[in-house]
Amino acid sequence: MKFKKSIFVYFFIPSLLFPILDFKSAIKLAEGKDKNSVQDFFQLLIIALTKVEYSKEVEDFHQFIKDSIDKFEIKKLYESKYLIDLGENRKSITYLGKVLKDKIFIELNKSKQAQKNFGDFFSKLEINKNEYSRLSKSTYKNSNTYSLDLEIDQNFGVFSHEKAMVLFHELLKVIQIENIQISEKESGIFPNLKSSEEKKLISLVENDFLDLLKFFKKFFQLDQIFKIKEQVLEFHIKGKMLPKNISREFPDFGNYLDTISDLGEIHLVFQNKFGTLGEVHLLSEDLSLEAIFFTSKNLILPYNKKNNQIELNFKDGLSFQNLKNYDFEIKASFIAKIYGLYIENDQILISSNFQNKTNFGKLDFQLKEINRTKVSGGFSYIIPAWAIDLVIPGNMEDLIYDFTKVLKDANGKGSFINLSFTKPKTNWVMNFNFKTEVLDNFFIRFGLKVFNYKIKPSKDEGEDLVKFLVKVLSILKEASR
Repeated sequence: MKFKKSIFVYFFIPSLLFPILDFKSAIKLAEGKDKNSVQDFFQLLIIALTKVEYSKEVEDFHQFIKDSIDKFEIKKLYESKYLIDLGENRKSITYLGKVLKDKIFIELNKSKQAQKNFGDFFSKLEINKNEYSRLSKSTYKNSNTYSLDLEIDQNFGVFSHEKAMVLFHELLKVIQIENIQISEKESGIFPNLKSSEEKKLISLVENDFLDLLKFFKKFFQLDQIFKIKEQVLEFHIKGKMLPKNISREFPDFGNYLDTISDLGEIHLVFQNKFGTLGEVHLLSEDLSLEAIFFTSKNLILPYNKKNNQIELNFKDGLSFQNLKNYDFEIKASFIAKIYGLYIENDQILISSNFQNKTNFGKLDFQLKEINRTKVSGGFSYIIPAWAIDLVIPGNMEDLIYDFTKVLKDANGKGSFINLSFTKPKTNWVMNFNFKTEVLDNFFIRFGLKVFNYKIKPSKDEGEDLVKFLVKVLSILKEASR
């Protein structure tokens, strides 16, 4: 039997020499010798969403927070009976979470204990009352500030930053143009995608996660994934949620999406000293997502925009395989629309560092700059019931400025988040630490009211959101076998 030359040369030999890399293989490589650990991880997430029980003390504390949210002051939390007095104006509350067979039990605990099982955690919130704020020139210079220190230790089992780096590296290999072009199959599951290569990439996902794609097809519209420019993939993902479709299966969750559709927008830009690494843009108006990054030869390529042109830096690409000590920054901006109030900040700068060593990994975020937040407008003629007793002061910008200045200069060191992984014995331990200082002024009360009545889902909406997330996790758990 003779094969046609075109088929033999262009399909059989490339497929033999360069086998197609797929998403499930990438996950299995990250999983390594720890078979079925990814399934265990998804199962833990499902339990955390659906089967959590609280001690009577924890339930009482949560009810206290819920009841006081309307007229919340940090002072009330600081002086509540639930916090333990440590002396020297310091008080704390601690949580202990234990993963049992099919549930998580959370109680208040006075002392730190070992986290024996995968998922067990210990959490401590410490509050220190500062008699006067550090603001030297402000009408609120005599207001109290409170230093907050939140620490969480959790047994992460076999999971760590090391597996995350392997996973990111392997996934990046899958989405390289050389791998995508080997595929012969083009998926039609997202009809708005136009290019052959985009359809081939979706087919690679479809091979391993067909049920997940079918689920997302019902509720999400995907308009674009990437463009090809001289063997460089410009990932420019554009898509949006479809609240009407979501409402048919998850009516309360769909109602929540309608409620937040006028909230505003968030923009994130990730960069290092060589240029921009990627961008993420979220718009609540049409529930859309836009994400941008460039990749070639298993690298994330930094880029700079000059005169409406993109200049790529091939020399200093980011490789997850060899990442040891890496500095980067996050620039954030947002616009919030709250019943006629228009709140805008055009730059919040966060410096970040990642370290990867033997049996140790660390990811740090520190607040470096916050531009002055602009406030305009006022409550519209339809005033929500929860806002009737809120008198919005004319110096709202000053209130926010004072609040954010204390955040930036918190405790003389600045606000920061540290996420670290250590391996004291056989299991990895994840430590999360958040330290800041907050000014107890009107902005706290206003912000919590907005969160409680405009952002936080209602009980029914929250339960529907959980159903949606559990469905996604269940599909992922089954597909990761």
